[in-house]
Amino acid sequence: MNKKQIISVFLKEGVMVPPTLLETINEDNYEDILRELKEGKKEKPKIKTENKKKRKEATVKDFLDYYGKKYEILKGVLLKKMDAVSINKGKKIFSKTSIIGRVREKTKNGFVIEDITGGTEVVMDNKNILPGDIVGLRGWFKEGGFFPDEIIWPDIPLTDKGKIPDILLTRKLSEELKEKTGKGFAVINLESEENGNLNPRWIRLQHGGKETLILVFKPEDVIGNQEFVNFLKRRELPHREEAGIYTPYLIENIPNIIWLIENKENWSKNYKGIVVASTDHESFFEYSEINGGKFGKI
Repeated sequence: MNKKQIISVFLKEGVMVPPTLLETINEDNYEDILRELKEGKKEKPKIKTENKKKRKEATVKDFLDYYGKKYEILKGVLLKKMDAVSINKGKKIFSKTSIIGRVREKTKNGFVIEDITGGTEVVMDNKNILPGDIVGLRGWFKEGGFFPDEIIWPDIPLTDKGKIPDILLTRKLSEELKEKTGKGFAVINLESEENGNLNPRWIRLQHGGKETLILVFKPEDVIGNQEFVNFLKRRELPHREEAGIYTPYLIENIPNIIWLIENKENWSKNYKGIVVASTDHESFFEYSEINGGKFGKI
């Protein structure tokens, strides 16, 4: 029996042959592999954690490098959504125009925004705006300020990254949870050394022939559902200002899953195709395409 015939047998049984097994499957072992896959004992998930090392001390150059990188990356994201001119050039335009800049500070009437050519006061009431935000604005320069009628955030784009595998996210693996590994679930166990311990951390999971990108993050303060969405719109994870120079808090890559750990609140939502889950210290999160997400005690 050749490989093509073997694959046909699998398909008739409703089972896909994982790419990782295509090289090794043959006439002698295909029946055992088929039986294991039908029982849900799929190939062991491969997990790779990607992190940058923390730096012990910060200099003025570190701050400038971080905020310079943040500005250039998020400006690039915004330019894909809008045509913008520099602030100084915009001041000479008397029709509706668009600008991109960094929020320097809040004011009584709104906030000050700046780019490398200059700055201006933006007259608008928006409680979500914070110093350091990179935003795009559409509106008019008049009376010595900028009057916008629209604010554009870098935001996470609406994306369809394909099916997420049945997955279990847990701080530690109890005996009861170990049974999930035999039922086709990919398990991310933070006690396992392969998952690292930096914050935030990016985990690449190879399972069922597909790659799933998971962003794991422990917030410094408890954060709720809508509050976290506001940060996703910024494309930056919440952190204290001095922390930004040490670790990559910018969300440059788009994950399949964002997992907030030890957040003291259990909640989940789907935001623009991304599964976002928050777990407290004693809970795990289980997700499947059929049943959606649910929480349980470790």
